[in-house]
Amino acid sequence: MQVSGSELSLQTIRRGWMAGGPAVALVLIGAWWWLLGGPIIAAREEVNRELEEVSSLRTGEHAIRQRLVQVAAEAEQTRRAEEARRRRILEKHDDASFLHWVNQQAHECGLVVRDFRPAGRVVLGEYERSGVLIESQGTYEVICQFLDRLRACSRMNRVSSFEITPRDAERTTFALSMQIVLFAQAPLRTSNPPH
Repeated sequence: MQVSGSELSLQTIRRGWMAGGPAVALVLIGAWWWLLGGPIIAAREEVNRELEEVSSLRTGEHAIRQRLVQVAAEAEQTRRAEEARRRRILEKHDDASFLHWVNQQAHECGLVVRDFRPAGRVVLGEYERSGVLIESQGTYEVICQFLDRLRACSRMNRVSSFEITPRDAERTTFALSMQIVLFAQAPLRTSNPPH
């Protein structure tokens, strides 16, 4: 049997396809991978990186929120302390009202105030500081009660010095000399502009 030329060429093409078909399929798969698969995998890796970043931000968000709550609480505490400090500082010095307060507290404790003298004023920034010298006497317990009341005074003050000296040989009565510093808002300074 003889095969005609057209049949022979069809057989040759079939054999070529059978032998080269898998190679062509591999080339087509490789081209698909190179054109589509590589970019898809790269895009997926980028999405995974972004998801990890979002996850770490979520984890960090909790820590940031906790820190924000902590900072807000600290700011509120500072605001309250500043408000309390401002309430304790008078707008101007009022030695007469402080002397009245000292006399009232001394009387209630049993302390005898012998002398009360102003000791000068000094402006430090936004505050004015004035000193007061107090000479008094009483028992040790009475002096301690007075110092406790002075510590609880609504007016901002500091005891800058004090001296306790026995007044009798039995040490039942003591002389108390102390200097108290009172604080007030400094008067506003007006500056004269140059002419």
